[in-house]
Amino acid sequence: MAAVVWNDEYKMNDSVVDAHHRTLFKMISDLAAAISARKDEVFVYEALDAFARYCQFHFRAEEQMMESTGYPGLRDHRKEHDTLEEKARELVEMHKTGDLTLGSAVPQFFARWLSEHIAIEDRRMVQWVRIQGGALAGSGHWAFREASAKMPVSRAATPKK
Repeated sequence: MAAVVWNDEYKMNDSVVDAHHRTLFKMISDLAAAISARKDEVFVYEALDAFARYCQFHFRAEEQMMESTGYPGLRDHRKEHDTLEEKARELVEMHKTGDLTLGSAVPQFFARWLSEHIAIEDRRMVQWVRIQGGALAGSGHWAFREASAKMPVSRAATPKK
């Protein structure tokens, strides 16, 4: 599987938003590594579940920022978030019940979706917020400050021995 790597083309030039995006890429990379190393299924499940929960956390922060600035593309942007969240939760549940063994296509799908979403939809949203004179997260936007205080902790980040 090709490496899942953050690169500067995804930068929004906001320390908190970029940190969220880097975390998502790292979580996808960790999931891909767990699958390719044939880690035990509990570890893979926890990595997938942590990714799904972090997506939900990050997406709500973005959506609150869009709502607070009157972003006209909020509805469509939220639909994209909802679609990925539904897919991630569906995979978590299928894996949990034993109906799915994850292969490399899953992290590849997430990486492709995330890179395209950041490059197009998030960049468009960030430009809107800046044009409106709104502060992004690193500048203290309340949605990201609030969300960061509630950030989920991944149990999958620490491998079991």
